[in-house]
Amino acid sequence: MLSFFLVFAAVCLLWLWNFKNDCIRCKKLGLSFLGVAYIFQLLEFVETFRTGKGNIYLSISILVLTIFYFLCWKFRKNNISSFSPLIATVSFLFTLAGLKLGFFYRKDLLTVLHVFVVIFALSLLLLSSIASFLKALSERILKSGNINLPFGIPISFWNTVEQKFFFLGFVLLTVDLIFNFLLLKKVKGRVEFDSRIVGSFFLWLYYGFLFHFKKFGVKTFKEKFYLFNLLGGIFILLLLFLTKHNF
Repeated sequence: MLSFFLVFAAVCLLWLWNFKNDCIRCKKLGLSFLGVAYIFQLLEFVETFRTGKGNIYLSISILVLTIFYFLCWKFRKNNISSFSPLIATVSFLFTLAGLKLGFFYRKDLLTVLHVFVVIFALSLLLLSSIASFLKALSERILKSGNINLPFGIPISFWNTVEQKFFFLGFVLLTVDLIFNFLLLKKVKGRVEFDSRIVGSFFLWLYYGFLFHFKKFGVKTFKEKFYLFNLLGGIFILLLLFLTKHNF
């Protein structure tokens, strides 16, 4: 619960800094609150995991923040911390959802692997869709003659995140689909489709078509990739909040 209030405080301070650039104290406090919230979320995850429980939304929040900190280190010359208001908002929304939803029981190693792979895949694909939106927005701003890009981050960064996270996320989504069927076979003793598996399968098909159409240069998908990738992010949210396993 404490991490929820810390992330909320970070969101408020970081957006205040985003709209009021001279508020350096807001930046420092916001990033500090976000870092402390990240530590508390890790501790909460470890504690609940020891009791045999977990929360998929809390796990996604942790992973999104982990990826963000990795990007800050990897691209430290591009001032990636200016992207923190949006990342903090994503973390806050998933933390909020995790207060009441998304609990699961750690039954065995296969369950742990399934959950880890799926949250990694969905987190990467969500961040890829966000990068697609910001890349398209940056291109439109530049075409209008304005050089003030969103968060002051170059298009090359958004392009890198969009492409690499999309590819890795799709690969992990394929692996997760296999884990779904293995786990179902082990628990139920037979193949039985529930809403989460059906949703995951259609999501995998969508990203599969998008990946291959872009790879082989289908004009519409190549030119409007950002739009289809953004739509994929919406599908992911629908999968997370509207479907569930029956086991």
